Amino acid sequence: MNCNRLNNDPETADGWQPPSPWRKLLSWNALGLALVVVAVGVSLAKVLAVRQAYYGGERVIVRLTHWQLEGGYREALQLVVDDYNRLMAERHRRGEIPRPVEVVQAAVTEKVYGQLLNTNLIARSAPDIVLMGGSRKLAGALKAQHFLALDAAVREPNPYNAPEYLAGSGIDPELAAVLPGMPWRDTAMDGMRSTFDLDLQGIYAIPVNFANAGRLSYNKDLLLAATGSEEPPRTLGQLLDISAKLKALGERQGRRITPIAGTRYNLGHFASYYLPFFACYRDRLDLNRDGVVSAMEGWAAFGSGTFDLADRPFAELTEACTAIAAQFPPGFLALERDSATFLFTQGQAAMHLTGSWDAGTLFRLSQGKFRMGIVDFPLPGPGERWGDPAKHPASEAGASGGNSFGVYKFGHVAESIDFLRYLTSYVQNQRYNRAADWVPNIIGTSPDERMAAYTPRLNGIQPTGWSPDSSEGKQVASIYNGQMQALLSGQGSAGQVVARTKEAYADPAIGEPVIWGDQYDNQKTYLRSLERTLAVQSAVAQLAGGDRAEADRRYRTLLSAQVMRSNGEDLRLIWRQTVGSEGKPFPEPRR
Repeated sequence: MNCNRLNNDPETADGWQPPSPWRKLLSWNALGLALVVVAVGVSLAKVLAVRQAYYGGERVIVRLTHWQLEGGYREALQLVVDDYNRLMAERHRRGEIPRPVEVVQAAVTEKVYGQLLNTNLIARSAPDIVLMGGSRKLAGALKAQHFLALDAAVREPNPYNAPEYLAGSGIDPELAAVLPGMPWRDTAMDGMRSTFDLDLQGIYAIPVNFANAGRLSYNKDLLLAATGSEEPPRTLGQLLDISAKLKALGERQGRRITPIAGTRYNLGHFASYYLPFFACYRDRLDLNRDGVVSAMEGWAAFGSGTFDLADRPFAELTEACTAIAAQFPPGFLALERDSATFLFTQGQAAMHLTGSWDAGTLFRLSQGKFRMGIVDFPLPGPGERWGDPAKHPASEAGASGGNSFGVYKFGHVAESIDFLRYLTSYVQNQRYNRAADWVPNIIGTSPDERMAAYTPRLNGIQPTGWSPDSSEGKQVASIYNGQMQALLSGQGSAGQVVARTKEAYADPAIGEPVIWGDQYDNQKTYLRSLERTLAVQSAVAQLAGGDRAEADRRYRTLLSAQVMRSNGEDLRLIWRQTVGSEGKPFPEPRR
């Protein structure tokens, strides 16, 4: 008897065959396995193709990464990238460079940008050019470990400012005569001051534009319908008047019109009102007459009563800010940045308080729907409520360049520096920023006409540097900020802000003793670090050879910073002049 024979079926006479349902299942499994094998093969081929393209040696691929996903930014940057890649391909054909260079940009959402960058830094696989600023700013040892100090590069002229690149650009002839020989650093309007790291005494990134806030985008058509004029508000009184008319228009049309599309991101704007309203305190707060009110000079005035939240200036500030917040959408503190963009571009809000980084997005999303303009956010005008004494805005003459790119020191260094020079040349920087609706930062350049309002303001008051939400007193500042948010959302009062902030400052667990003791300890720690850096700079100055003058300059800068702080005794002096003038002892550090 054949043991394999299970029945008298002729089909199984010579061997066992699975029942029909099982045969179908096995055939489907085989098909699935084949599909998996094919998919893995295709994926592997793709990976190998990408690896060959990036690391095969036929081309130099320079990877550039950033988190700017606003409308127009990537497209404008790609214009410059494409031109540069064509230029490099032509240079390779002429035999000027051994391999063609290709720049590739990769935009990543800011929500994961920091994690993605840190992961690649640890793995030594970071992109060649990295956007460094904002909340993802790399500092201290991490910056020095992974990114190139560009001091030598920025002292050399930018070759893309040579006469052949300036031809036909419309540049001022006098500037065209000197620009080709200027150090790269000096071609930036701020002298690349924004990217100079005081602790590391070096420039670690290249700024490519200006990013300014505090401007008001407005819907000309909606203003015209509500007021009979498309003129934007020039004073706070006009803003409130226009807002009332916009709300009335919405009621007539049976819909809600929000005057200003504000969100929680606009909380920082209210801080810009501190300077105009608190200017009367300036002479009393600036103890050392250096033109800046330091954080501890401010807290000294707060603790001694020289600056009192119960005084009229703060009451007027809270009244003005509350009036502005009333023009925002209900519950604005819970709204994200995209909500304001949607309200404005859909015609549900007449104005939008934001920065230059959003202008390109707003222009593009409003195109074909309404005409848009931009104006400076107004202050109380003469004769208006809160307009006496006269209110003046903060000067932006010291504005620093933004969107700063660093060079990964383990990548294609020379090629990365060359592309950044191309991007920050006179012609390309103006072209790129105008296309992106940003503000260029190279001397002689100018933004697109519709972005003129974002040009740094040269008149106004020199910023002081301190406010009640100062990070040097972060626990007291946290309580102050919480009370201010409650006030602006209609849940609190100015009296509560004053009372709770004063209580917090008087609390020995989080207030005055902690603020002063911690700052003294932090300053001593910083000065010890500064002494080590001075020792290094001293050795560099001795060994620098041809760069001796630059090494000496760095050493003098650090030494000046150390002497000015007098081993922390400057804090004790401020204390003795104010809070401790009647013998109150200085709070010693907790550790």
